[in-house]
Amino acid sequence: MPVRVIIQRWVRYGRETELRAALEQMRLQALNQPGYISGETLRCPSDPSLWVVISTWETMADWQRWAQGGDRAEFETRIAHLVAAPTQVLGLESIAIDRAPRAGLDLKPEILGGT
Repeated sequence: MPVRVIIQRWVRYGRETELRAALEQMRLQALNQPGYISGETLRCPSDPSLWVVISTWETMADWQRWAQGGDRAEFETRIAHLVAAPTQVLGLESIAIDRAPRAGLDLKPEILGGT
């Protein structure tokens, strides 16, 4: 099952350009890792210091191999002075669903906003 990894970082004011460049370099390195599928970098409009990277991996083992590797550890050390709080990492596995729910038939009314 594919895995999504969500990484939250709070960038120090005035260090946004440096963090962006570092994240671009990290993405280029990730592209060559076994199991890497895709990645996206986002910024929170209500808190511009919050940057979120979401990457997709073929398996949790692929992500963990990359996460525990020397290149990624070196990257985290290199950007430590750019962030204002500890980095938060969340790994999520996809859940297989056989078919899409049918509105009105499979979903409880309270889920759909009804009574």
